[in-house]
Amino acid sequence: MSDAAVRDGARRLRLPAAAAACALLVAGMAGCQQLAGFWAVASGGDEVPAEFTLAKGPIALLIDDPDSLGVAPEAMRAMHERVEQEFTQREVNKRLISFDEVQRLATAERNYDDLSIRQIGEKLGAEQVIYVRVQYWATRANPGDPQFEGRWRSAIKVLGTQRDADVRLWPKDAPAKTLEVRTDPDLTDAAGAEIEVAQELGRKMGRVVALSFVAHKPVDERGPGKQ
Repeated sequence: MSDAAVRDGARRLRLPAAAAACALLVAGMAGCQQLAGFWAVASGGDEVPAEFTLAKGPIALLIDDPDSLGVAPEAMRAMHERVEQEFTQREVNKRLISFDEVQRLATAERNYDDLSIRQIGEKLGAEQVIYVRVQYWATRANPGDPQFEGRWRSAIKVLGTQRDADVRLWPKDAPAKTLEVRTDPDLTDAAGAEIEVAQELGRKMGRVVALSFVAHKPVDERGPGKQ
């Protein structure tokens, strides 16, 4: 997919709850200062702000594998569905253009591979485009390994679809933001195991992509098995 035609482009604590806890534990603690620290850790700390606020109009999510690294279609669909789920639940944007609509354009447009990201977004009727370029993809650490251990790395950026000289909206201080997700090692010979790994990678990548555009607790990005 060519982009040469266009320049690339603390939440406060709830004091009543904290005060009540302080009153209960004051006899066993040095004071509310210690309790405040405990409370902050237990509640996940302050929110991490959204890195970029998306428009409320239609958004296109384009997943591009220009180096033909073999990303499974099931992973792309799972990623798209997870982004849509996160955006809807967190009330970020409820107008994400469907995965099937993007695929229909890619199939029907004769010169699709020659279109810029901006032009594709325009044809989809999008106000902004979240562009995801695949940089690394594997469902096993090494080819031929008996166990699955998925890894997906992508570079993401947001572009507008207006016909401006520079359409890149985010990030402004770097060409793109790099994200990477992995799955735990799994020694299995079950039928369909590779597709399941691919779908898990897709869900995880979708989640970390979405978190770039929503305020969230730091614990959202930690923990084994979190998606």
